[in-house]
Amino acid sequence: MKKQKHHSTFSKCLFALLLTLVYSCTGDKEKSKISKEGPFKIDLVEAYSNRGELQLSTFAKSIEYISLEANQNALIDGYPSFYLTKDRIISSAFRQLYSFDRTTGRFLTEVKRYGEGPDEYRNTHPALGFNEEDSAFYVSKEPSLIWQLNQNGDVTDKIEIPTGQNYIMGFTKLSDDLFVGYNANPVCEQKNRLTVFNRSGKTIKAYPNPLSCTHDMSNGFSFDSSEGQFFRDNGAVYFKETFNDTLFHVSSETISAHLVFDSKNHGIPYEDKTKFIEKESKYDRYQPAVVDVNNEYIFFQLSTKDQTFNGIFSKETREAQLSDLGNTEMHGFANDIDNFLPFVPQYATDNNKLVGYMEAPDVLAWFSENSEKAAKLPPELKQLGKLKMDDNPVVMIVNLKD
Repeated sequence: MKKQKHHSTFSKCLFALLLTLVYSCTGDKEKSKISKEGPFKIDLVEAYSNRGELQLSTFAKSIEYISLEANQNALIDGYPSFYLTKDRIISSAFRQLYSFDRTTGRFLTEVKRYGEGPDEYRNTHPALGFNEEDSAFYVSKEPSLIWQLNQNGDVTDKIEIPTGQNYIMGFTKLSDDLFVGYNANPVCEQKNRLTVFNRSGKTIKAYPNPLSCTHDMSNGFSFDSSEGQFFRDNGAVYFKETFNDTLFHVSSETISAHLVFDSKNHGIPYEDKTKFIEKESKYDRYQPAVVDVNNEYIFFQLSTKDQTFNGIFSKETREAQLSDLGNTEMHGFANDIDNFLPFVPQYATDNNKLVGYMEAPDVLAWFSENSEKAAKLPPELKQLGKLKMDDNPVVMIVNLKD
């Protein structure tokens, strides 16, 4: 399965253009035990040492598979994100927003048309994600103007982004009239980490960045559009920056540590973040990332040695586990529920579900390489062996244990 997160590196000559677009583009099973004082902590060295094949049934009870209809009006672009509303699946990719039936996968409509017309948007906004409480999606109308859309494509809100030296890359809603944005810091000159603002673009509060770095011009210019990520859980807002070991809980008044990834001396220090651009320089480093947060778990990934390991952290037991499936770049959770492809989560819903997807070529490759297992699948899953290479992805919805 393809990795679902990207890092983009550009030369210095694209710096000016990027700042213009920044607003609109976009082995055993032993558990790792951690401290029971202060914020949650994960010892990544111990978790990595004790990684093993982690069964999906450890925390999940069932899986739904929805094969999304493919036609000339709805061919999903690469590296999409999938979100659930009550009766629909929304596919968001670069300048694409498509709507599918939540049960059958039948294509319904293009949510909003891309273009330069008065009722068309200019860019999708993957750094904004999805506001599940409002069933809201976000697109850029102008460099500093964001449209909030419902599942029918109606504009339900218009939000101005602070400009100037803020370089807001992604934001999320804090309350009816307040939002919080990430202050991108590509050349180590940004003094703030987060900015709280209202829908008119007025700055209400800034959270300073206590960390600093020196831009290494010898490496060119590196910009990661997903360096700062927001996560939501039933209205609660969390934030994680790539070169920071802490997942923060954020409100309009405070910011506090929710979880700390302890990489020992294997991580990439914030002060050295511009020195680690080339893939080879990161090979032995630990790069933790949060997938999503819900009331009981924090789903995360650890990338190292050209591999990405998916993990789960229990808030109740304060234990972390990393899955290792052997010879693969992306280590998902072993699917022992129906013995089909491994599961790689993309986001967690507010009603105790995990959402991921499978690419059609991966599904067909599995059927080709696992004929005995395929023969034992239930009829509805055997049908997936008839997919075409260019078909749309199959969305996987995992129902978590209560």
